[in-house]
Amino acid sequence: MLRKIWTVGLVGLSCLLLVLTGCAQEQTRAAVAPEAVTEAFYTWYLDYEGNPMVDKAYQESEYLDAAMVTKADEIIASFDKGGYDVFLCAQDIPTSIEVGEAEVEGDTAHLTVGTSFGATIDVTLSRTDGEWKISDIVCH
Repeated sequence: MLRKIWTVGLVGLSCLLLVLTGCAQEQTRAAVAPEAVTEAFYTWYLDYEGNPMVDKAYQESEYLDAAMVTKADEIIASFDKGGYDVFLCAQDIPTSIEVGEAEVEGDTAHLTVGTSFGATIDVTLSRTDGEWKISDIVCH
């Protein structure tokens, strides 16, 4: 009998810990600022072993929304010969990027990313279900 009570107690405690951990992760994800999402995406992208555009790894990125994935797919499909990296706005990989401060208007945020090449990239993020995701990238 004591063993049964002990087992039920452990199962109950485990469930409680799972619920609390899930709530904490949800609050953490929701609290991530647009700048942090952009920084995380470009850090992942630049550190990717291989070519995330050629490998289409960006299609599974947690930092991009479906509209951005579709836009990237369409731009890449339009390349006849050659092209450029649609996320870096260059053919080469920059040695560094700098994420500017976001201007937030409701569920939309705009910011600029600078590269070591001197190029600027306008990034738009949209907030859906409390999470910021990159919804558009415009090269300059």
